[in-house]
Amino acid sequence: GISNVVDATNFVMLDVGNPTHAFDARFIEQDTIVVRRARPEEILVTLDGWERHLLPDDVVIADGAKGVALGGVMGGENSEIKDDTSRIVLEAACFQASAIRRTSSRLQLRTEASARFEKGLDMQSPVEATALFARLMAEVAPGSRVASRFYNVSVPEPAATVIRVSPEFIRRKLGADIPDSAMKGMLEGIEFDVEERGGEFHVTVPSFRATRDIRIPEDIVEEIGRIFGYDNIAPVPLLAAVAPPPATVSRDLEANARQSLVTSGYNEVMTYSFASAATAEAIGFSLEGAVAVANPISSDLPALRRSLVPNLLALAVKNGQLRDDFRLFETGRVFLAAQENGQIPLQERRIAGILYSKNADGFELYRNVRSHVEALFHRLGRGEARMVEAGDAWLAPWVVADKARGIVFSSQLGTPIGVVGMLSPVVRDRLKLRGKVAFFEINLEPVFTAAEVVRKFKPLPRFPAIQNDLSVLVALDVPYEKVAGTVRDAGGPLLDEMDLFAIFRGGPIPEGKKSLSFHLRFRSPERTLQDQEVEPVVKGILAALREKVGGEIRE
Repeated sequence: GISNVVDATNFVMLDVGNPTHAFDARFIEQDTIVVRRARPEEILVTLDGWERHLLPDDVVIADGAKGVALGGVMGGENSEIKDDTSRIVLEAACFQASAIRRTSSRLQLRTEASARFEKGLDMQSPVEATALFARLMAEVAPGSRVASRFYNVSVPEPAATVIRVSPEFIRRKLGADIPDSAMKGMLEGIEFDVEERGGEFHVTVPSFRATRDIRIPEDIVEEIGRIFGYDNIAPVPLLAAVAPPPATVSRDLEANARQSLVTSGYNEVMTYSFASAATAEAIGFSLEGAVAVANPISSDLPALRRSLVPNLLALAVKNGQLRDDFRLFETGRVFLAAQENGQIPLQERRIAGILYSKNADGFELYRNVRSHVEALFHRLGRGEARMVEAGDAWLAPWVVADKARGIVFSSQLGTPIGVVGMLSPVVRDRLKLRGKVAFFEINLEPVFTAAEVVRKFKPLPRFPAIQNDLSVLVALDVPYEKVAGTVRDAGGPLLDEMDLFAIFRGGPIPEGKKSLSFHLRFRSPERTLQDQEVEPVVKGILAALREKVGGEIRE
């Protein structure tokens, strides 16, 4: 039922902010109240009827024989106020906030009392709460009286909190010209003691604000600003010179590379800089020698990546379940272990991409990805892409060695800086990909340091060209670059343009062979060429093809 005693304790809690608890004195054995830690395997039935299994960290209010309340959280059922209660024992306390919070969280028992205790209370508030309760009971129950003296068991109070702050500091932080006397009056109006010494305020914080509220000079600034009124502070716009960040060659080149691939129909992705152990195992790519992560975010990401391709292949697995064709690329850093202990890993900026198609011919995919790489280098303006034998550094489990080509660029011929090729059928089967995948990966660091190729204007030709079409049969393992280089060298100065317009395999083409068809345009900058001038050049091209690449003319 409704109890005026319980109502009075609730009123005190809401008014003063300090919870109190009233016990029926009939059930307090030995007329004793103590505060202690819970005993091993101690059980207390709280007012809500639940058995609470306590731990030694829990605070217990007890009489001479048993626990009667879970300190700071809820009273015990064995001492609750009843309709016939005639004598009560009132307890008001200030508990350690962290202890009450741990108990409340562990037992999943959050009450009005625990919500207040776990925030920290003023050590003076229990005295005020007890006095207010006595006055209330005298009003609502005129026949009641205090039957014992007031017992106060407390620890030494902490020293008063004194904060030193200068008036100029307050004015500068607020941006308002408030007189010293006005600031002092504001603080004293909210029960702060202020003493002026040597141009500073020595502010003594009242106990009810000193628990976790007012600790540093900025807290004093906030109090004065709150009372002064933030609306009374004139807004001042922040004026600062805004200069665009300096352009860097690497950033501009990387942006151009991304834009080139977007133009070619790719979607950019961003993956973790870590190597997935699951993906590495699936594609047969050992993580031995990779830079290990000391505190990995996942057990599946134990090391830093050495290539961008594995993460793209993992995305191909997911996207391939929903789409038949797509193109993805990523730019980012890879991390290569240092040659000597104690050195930081070598970091390279790379760009990599994959073409996925369920229905397209694999050779068509390879031609497409190769043309995209050539377009990328053309846009970067550091030289045209050239395809050479892929070096060992670029051979990985997903690379078909005899079908991969290393990438160099014409302004820095030498060691390949990338690779282009088709995904190994073995890896494709392990990943359970439904479609074929072509890929490329390029180290951008050499491109960043390469000199820009000066583009020269070439005037429109004054004289017409003579065009011949040439189809040549070569072995499947003869690279296009070797055939094209042979044609270009043998064509001499009269060969103005050469375009590959068709590649055929199968059908009428002999087994083990492929047909490469070229448009050859011959032109002289000085005169109109005659057929008899071009015929010897064409014969020279045919002879060079037979000698250097074993080529045969396809009739």
